[in-house]
Amino acid sequence: MSVDSRAFRSLLEDIEVALGCKCVVRREGGSEGVKKFWLPMFGRYVEFSRLVGFSELEKRVIFRVMEVYKKMNPEEASGIDKDYLNSLVVNNAMDVAIATFLSGSQNFINIFSLIQCMKTLSYERYEGESVRAGVVVRRGNSPLGDYENYDFDAKFVSFILKDKKNKLKTIRISEKVVKDTSFFRYVDGVDSFFVCDTNLDVVGYYNVVANRKNVFDRLTGQSVIEVMDNVRDCLFYICVNSSSEVEIFKSNKSRFVYRKGKWRIFDNRVIDGCFGVSNDFSPWKMMYSLSKIRRGTVFVVTRNLGKIKKDGFIKKHIDGGNGVLDVILKNMKKKSVIDVCDSGELMRILTTDGMTLIKKGFTKLLDVNVIVNTSKSPKGEIGGGGRSTAALAASVYGVSAKVSEDGPISIFKNGKCIYSVG
Repeated sequence: MSVDSRAFRSLLEDIEVALGCKCVVRREGGSEGVKKFWLPMFGRYVEFSRLVGFSELEKRVIFRVMEVYKKMNPEEASGIDKDYLNSLVVNNAMDVAIATFLSGSQNFINIFSLIQCMKTLSYERYEGESVRAGVVVRRGNSPLGDYENYDFDAKFVSFILKDKKNKLKTIRISEKVVKDTSFFRYVDGVDSFFVCDTNLDVVGYYNVVANRKNVFDRLTGQSVIEVMDNVRDCLFYICVNSSSEVEIFKSNKSRFVYRKGKWRIFDNRVIDGCFGVSNDFSPWKMMYSLSKIRRGTVFVVTRNLGKIKKDGFIKKHIDGGNGVLDVILKNMKKKSVIDVCDSGELMRILTTDGMTLIKKGFTKLLDVNVIVNTSKSPKGEIGGGGRSTAALAASVYGVSAKVSEDGPISIFKNGKCIYSVG
């Protein structure tokens, strides 16, 4: 085997995209830490590094991808066989690694097939719009029932089908089934979602009949999470979302997203850790939601509002000068960030032009619709569009972040981009 092969290099590029890190092959290993670690591969060492430390989940994903590559073993073949295997590695190694990661080797091939079905469905359109569908996968066959919560009620609809001879008949998920209009029109993966076992036999679906969650909780699938937390034997949830992406999650720890032909892995604890949040607010929900619906924003979390004003960092506000913004801002400052999140105001603020200033700890809003002095950006670091430049400039006053309209999430600190994925 060789770390210099095209297939292996392609796999490292996939890991870089998925985790927002750098992968470098070296002849010798070196010192390790939370921001850098090494894996021996075929007589060389692969260095994985970035400016924010790797979580245990991210390391486990990397280990699984490397393990899959070793088992596929394209370097031991020759001629046309080697070309075939190289093509399989380039196109399927990440899918295989994620399927084994999710299944724990239980009915792996079915989980792999389910991922392929959902990827196929992500290309479908219905009357010009993206289709949506979602499935909770369970390992067991314990009874399912209605689930009631203060924020929503989910009613379970069982599939008990019998043929003409009164024998039980099952619906097994396949590419033919997922392309059936009934599969994605009546159970939409947002307020309703199928339940299947690891054989991909559908046992029914949940229908959320009342949903009082805020916009960020809805976009991050909190109703699904709460059902999975209260129903035994759930392995994971997989869906095609409104942006035609395949989205997979087990809990609020992470999101696996197939976007633009590549996997992206959002470790939500890494995102929240960049801001050092200690209250009940979760920045990842806000940023991931905007990434998911392709709405751009830029904000800074700071405790240096006095210095910001003294330095003349705020140039002006996007305001017609009629006093409307003054009244709105005065009202916003009386509320906590959690309050404006629950009311829906935070979504409208973040998706309006200009930078949002938030007090450290995400406790309250400091200012909105701000046009900033980008000359404060560190020399040599300016690049990208207006939001990137503004975020870099703001990062000298705290931790700033940008969500691009095409999806990526970037976090900045001390004049540098420390994390970028999506």
